[in-house]
Amino acid sequence: MTQKQNTLTKTGIVALLACVCCILWGSAIPVIKTGYRLMQVDSADTASQIVFAGVRFTLAGILVLIFASIKERKVMIPDREILKYAVPVCLAQTVGQYFFFYIGVAHTSGVKGAMVIWEMLQQEVWQSYFIWQWSQQWHIHSGLYCLHGMMFRRLQSLDSSIPCAV
Repeated sequence: MTQKQNTLTKTGIVALLACVCCILWGSAIPVIKTGYRLMQVDSADTASQIVFAGVRFTLAGILVLIFASIKERKVMIPDREILKYAVPVCLAQTVGQYFFFYIGVAHTSGVKGAMVIWEMLQQEVWQSYFIWQWSQQWHIHSGLYCLHGMMFRRLQSLDSSIPCAV
């Protein structure tokens, strides 16, 4: 008897979704900076930046509920039991992380922000090797790629003549 393969375990679907996630994450800074400009949020106005972030995340949450309701063909509203656990996680992770992210975006150029995110991702991949080494198959090329990326980024920050230096 053969089992039907889950759609989210197919290599092509996983690769496509990974690309979509990368595009969405990579477009975050330009979208935020454009939103600041359209809503006339000054880089010195921290309160407006936080309100902007709150509106953006509230709209994202509403969209998640709408799409989940369409998929399930019934109105999806989180129950109190889930909210009891979700709200503290949201406050600790999302609010804490994005508080600094949105303020930082207001004080940097789009290119600098993109380079910082790129370096952060490189470091996360490199660190994941040491943390999850037992569950991942890593090739020497993967580690060298990440190490090369981090070293190149460090050189860029030291020498402004290197292309894309910030």
